[in-house]
Amino acid sequence: MPSLHHSASSPGDVTSAVPNQSARRQYNVDTSVSGAARITLLLAFMMSLLIGPGATALAGSTVPMVKLSTTKGDIIIELNERDAPQTVENFLSYVDAGFYDDTLFHRVIEGFMIQGGGFNRNYQKKSTRAPVSNEAYNGLRNRRYTIAMARTTAPHSATSQFFINSEDNRNLDHTDTTQRGWGYTVFGRVVDGQEVVDAISRVRTGPGGPFSRDVPSEPVIILSAARYSQDAETAASAAVINNDSAPSTAKTSAVNLQKEGNDTLPEGESRQPVEQN
Repeated sequence: MPSLHHSASSPGDVTSAVPNQSARRQYNVDTSVSGAARITLLLAFMMSLLIGPGATALAGSTVPMVKLSTTKGDIIIELNERDAPQTVENFLSYVDAGFYDDTLFHRVIEGFMIQGGGFNRNYQKKSTRAPVSNEAYNGLRNRRYTIAMARTTAPHSATSQFFINSEDNRNLDHTDTTQRGWGYTVFGRVVDGQEVVDAISRVRTGPGGPFSRDVPSEPVIILSAARYSQDAETAASAAVINNDSAPSTAKTSAVNLQKEGNDTLPEGESRQPVEQN
C-alpha cells in the first residue's frame, strides 16, 4: 500500500498522498474495516459490563446447573466445578441417581441456613456413598444464597447432605486445617429462586421425626433434583404450549445406591450445619 505521509505542499490533504484512484479506493476499504472492528470490540466490552454473572449462567453457558423443585417453588443452583471439583462431582452423582427426589429440608434455622438431602419424607435416613474430601480451602465464602456441604464434626465426612446459606455465615469459612478451622465447602450458588430460599427459611419449626427442634412443622419436600439447562427448559415450555409436540419419554429410573451402615455421630454445635443421623 502506498505511503500516506502528507506532502510538504499540502499538509493535511490525505488525497495528495495517494498517487492514484485505485489505491484511494483500497485505502477507504481498509479504514472502514478497521473502524467496524473497533466498534465491534467496543460493543462487546459494553455488553460484558451490562451482563452480570448470574445472567451469563442462565444464558446457556457450560457451567453445570441443577434445579431443585420443592413444595415451596424452584431453586436454580449454579455449581462451581472449577473451585470445588470433587464436591460438585459428588453432588451431581446424587442428583443423577435421583437420590434427592422426595427428600426433606429437615433442618431450618431462620437467619442461618436451610439443610436437606439426607432424609426421605418419612424422616428415614438414606444410605449414602463414601464421604468426599473437604474443599473448603478453595476460597469460596459461605455467603447468602451459596450452597455448601453439611458434615459431622470430622472435617472430611460430608456425603449427601447440603445446606443453603440464608445469611452471610463467615464463621463457616475455612481458616486453617484444625478440626474447628476446616470450615464447610461452598460449591455453588443460587442464581434463581432466592425468594424460595427466603420462604423456606421463614417457615415455622419445632420437633419432628427423630429431631427435637428446627424441623419445619409443615414438611418442605424436594420433589425432584435434576440437571438444568435454560435451553431445555424453554423447549419444554414450548412443548406444553404446542399440543402437537412429541410425547415426553419416561424418566430413567434412579440408580440404587448400595446401603451402608448408619453411623451414630454427635450433632455438634447447634449453629453448625452438621450432617444429621
